[in-house]
Amino acid sequence: MSDVLEKDTVESFSLGLEKWMHVSDVMEDMKTIYVLLTDTKTLFNRLSTKVTKQNYNHISLIIDNNLDEIYTFSLSNGVNIFGGFQVEDREDLNGSRYRLYAVEVTEAAHLKLTNKISEYKENIANTSYSFKSLVNALFKTDIFDNEDESNMICSLFVLSMLTEAGVEGFDKKSVAKLRPNELIRSKKFRYVRRGTISTTMNVSIEWI
Repeated sequence: MSDVLEKDTVESFSLGLEKWMHVSDVMEDMKTIYVLLTDTKTLFNRLSTKVTKQNYNHISLIIDNNLDEIYTFSLSNGVNIFGGFQVEDREDLNGSRYRLYAVEVTEAAHLKLTNKISEYKENIANTSYSFKSLVNALFKTDIFDNEDESNMICSLFVLSMLTEAGVEGFDKKSVAKLRPNELIRSKKFRYVRRGTISTTMNVSIEWI
């Protein structure tokens, strides 16, 4: 009897160890990406605030642990008359109030995001800001369809990138109407901190 119990104990321990090692391996392969909500104080942002009654009406994506490059879609990207994909930096967002959230993605998903961002950078001249999608988001309607990845607003861009990375938890029926602050309601997001962006801040995301 003791031999049987000892065998069962060893097998249970081995099984538990295998599961722990598997979870450990998975965790080691995870990477953190960040979603940045900002109140940019621009005229357009102030107008958006009056309509949405929300404090943060701009959203961006960060895929590494520094603030050198922040990705979004905006009305003015310095390339196209009608805006489009933009690589923001702290200078662009200087003085903006922010809230920062984090979410874990697999290493493979992170690589997909990196490649996707590279595609946007290479084809930035072919991107544009979607005024139809803006109407949908501001007035909570879905009268305009938009499945063009080169023609977006900031919230749709971040949503598409999160979907690309396998981050779920969004109501597909209301995708067209999603506003920036509504994107971080998924339970997968972890609140990091809030404050005001400064050009003199430490580049580490931990000190934003």
